[in-house]
Amino acid sequence: MIPSRTSALFALLLAAPLAVSAASGPAQPMPEGEALAGPVPAAAYISRDGLDWAWAAPVPAPLAGLDLERTAPEGWRLPTDAELASAPAPGDFVFPGANVPLDGEDRASGARFLMPGPGLEGAAACAAPWFGAWRHCDWVDGEGVFGQAWAGREGQSRFSEQLMVRDSRLPVLPMAALAAPHG
Repeated sequence: MIPSRTSALFALLLAAPLAVSAASGPAQPMPEGEALAGPVPAAAYISRDGLDWAWAAPVPAPLAGLDLERTAPEGWRLPTDAELASAPAPGDFVFPGANVPLDGEDRASGARFLMPGPGLEGAAACAAPWFGAWRHCDWVDGEGVFGQAWAGREGQSRFSEQLMVRDSRLPVLPMAALAAPHG
């Protein structure tokens, strides 16, 4: 069977970065700095269903150069398949007070969203600077924005965004405290 021009062109485009990296040494992420020291601030992640979720890199973990040893003491880890099955949508990372202002950059970390798209309508949480050399998240590559899957899910590509997760640090109030009268 003779490959079509389209499939041959597609194969060439996929192989081109590999050929360049083979000629020039191992592929490296575009360096934007080292991972920031200190804990990931609450404005840079979301809490949902007992888990904290951080949008940690604009590419999957194997390509991202994540500093997992540095963030492990804070409880951050790659999500399991079961956790990814109920992962938040990109729009869940949009909330008042999030670290990256709409069309702007977090002054403290340099975090920003590149390639904005549908659903990015306010400040949003991007924690990439605390996990590795990247300083941005790619909105349009978030799961479902334009058909990408989160990194680690079926259908991921080399452009899929990486999430990190940990057990939530939010205090859990006992039921008696919730039922107690206020006033």
